[in-house]
Amino acid sequence: MISFIIITLIYSTDNPLNKSRLTVPQRAISVFDEKDPSINTRILMWRVTGLMIKDKPLLGGGIGSFKINYLDYQARFLKEHPEYNKYWTNAKEAHNEYLQIGAEIGLLGLGIILIMILKLYSLFIIFLKKEIDNKRKLTCWGLLLGITSFLISSLFTFPLHVPA
Repeated sequence: MISFIIITLIYSTDNPLNKSRLTVPQRAISVFDEKDPSINTRILMWRVTGLMIKDKPLLGGGIGSFKINYLDYQARFLKEHPEYNKYWTNAKEAHNEYLQIGAEIGLLGLGIILIMILKLYSLFIIFLKKEIDNKRKLTCWGLLLGITSFLISSLFTFPLHVPA
């Protein structure tokens, strides 16, 4: 617990150990800055991914199809929205796991995955209500918070596509 607090303090403040030009709070706020080109690039990727989902909503284009089809869909999108031309990118990932899953295995596959996640959360809640041992409850809370942070991170990144 102490190491977590120390690491959080290091990355939350401007200091010699934090080599990033932004602290964690500054980086979190920058995610919503429309002047940041990386935000507009992500918006472009998400909108293009939306086209992929719209074309094949039920079953998607197939696992791994995102990186194969992205440039074609982006070209189609940019014809209708030239204001995004300066944010053109050769994306291999959608920078949103949920959208990429929807594009690759469809809304049916995404729905099944979301149902499994909800079931996992319900099992955690049942366990927490029934468990008496505080150490086991604390472990459960740690797992629950870790999974939650992973799921939130998946809205803006692609952790399932990063090699272990």
